[in-house]
Amino acid sequence: YGIESVEMLNGADHHSVGAVRKIVWKTGDWRKQRLLALDDQNYRVTWELVEAEPIAEATAVISTLQLYRITENNSTLVAWSSDFSADVKGSFVTFEQKSYHQNLIEMRDALSKSK
Repeated sequence: YGIESVEMLNGADHHSVGAVRKIVWKTGDWRKQRLLALDDQNYRVTWELVEAEPIAEATAVISTLQLYRITENNSTLVAWSSDFSADVKGSFVTFEQKSYHQNLIEMRDALSKSK
């Protein structure tokens, strides 16, 4: 696990809806994702999978990351969800769930270090 690099393609700005980024993992696997929505007011970002190596086991994947403020203890709940095309295989969904879990752990650890 672990991300090696993230590159915005075609000189796109990372805030621009429609921008495509290429994420390369330390394993050499990579994915290109297109930003579909960025909602600052509701703390939500949505993207779609455009291309991947190895090839994704679903025709389409749309993912959303949303933050919810918890005022009671001044913390944040992070919700990560995805919608998959009907041709998705169960093993791919399981792989994605494990990847999301690992990514959330890495985000928590990075944010804990910055405090």
